[in-house]
Formats: sequence, structure tokens, C-alpha cells
Amino acid sequence: MALLEAAEAAAARLGAERVVLQTGDRQPDAVRVYEREGYTPIPVYPPYHLVPNSRCYMKRVT
Repeated sequence: MALLEAAEAAAARLGAERVVLQTGDRQPDAVRVYEREGYTPIPVYPPYHLVPNSRCYMKRVT
């Protein structure tokens, strides 16, 4: 969680509106952490659309 929090804080400091992450459905622990921390699924984006079982997530930062 500390790494996610640091990434979110850095993104907010830099003026980003959101953090976007990619993982795979073969990494269920990562999926659970992202969802528990408020990340929502989004459509898979390039180049990950070429990776079977890819999952992408987004969270707005303030």
C-alpha cells in the first residue's frame, strides 16, 4: 500500500487527474489490492490489449 500511496501522491503533486495501472488476471493478489484501494476496472489500453488476460485499473487523485 505504501507504494500505491506514494504513486498517488506523486501523481497529484504533478497535476495528474488519475493513476492508471495494469496487471493480469493471473495476479489475483494485485487485483484484490487495487480494487480494495479504490481502483476501478477500465478498458485494456495499448500495448496491453495484446497481452492475454490483461486487466487495467484507474483511480482519480486530488
